[in-house]
Amino acid sequence: MVIQGESSSWQQMRYAISCSREETGSTPSGWQRQPPPDKAHWLVRIGLAFALLLMPLAAAAAPEVYLVDLRGPIGPVTADYVVRGLHLAADNDAAVIVLRMDTPGGLDTSMREIIRAILASPVPVACFVAPSGARAHGVV
Repeated sequence: MVIQGESSSWQQMRYAISCSREETGSTPSGWQRQPPPDKAHWLVRIGLAFALLLMPLAAAAAPEVYLVDLRGPIGPVTADYVVRGLHLAADNDAAVIVLRMDTPGGLDTSMREIIRAILASPVPVACFVAPSGARAHGVV
């Protein structure tokens, strides 16, 4: 087939492409068909797809740490705040509770209430006196 105004080099190239399609099927000359992936490649692909599907589940299962910040003198309001924080962490299945303290102490009954709540907590409680130079009289 000749198109008017087409140069002879274009005609030769079109003829070569049409001949190569007839010889090898549908791929032009110079192109090579890729062999199908072997079983190892499929296993790797399936493993990667499975890992990508499980990534959101792994992120959702990360353990939670609750921070209860205790600053200033201890009184009934402070004791209630700490007890509510411990109950909230236990209700939400926290892995650990960090009780960060900077207090000069306070009422004996309020401090004993905090200590009872810490001892009764089903979640481990780690007490931490911070920042540098802070104190925690009577509670720790």
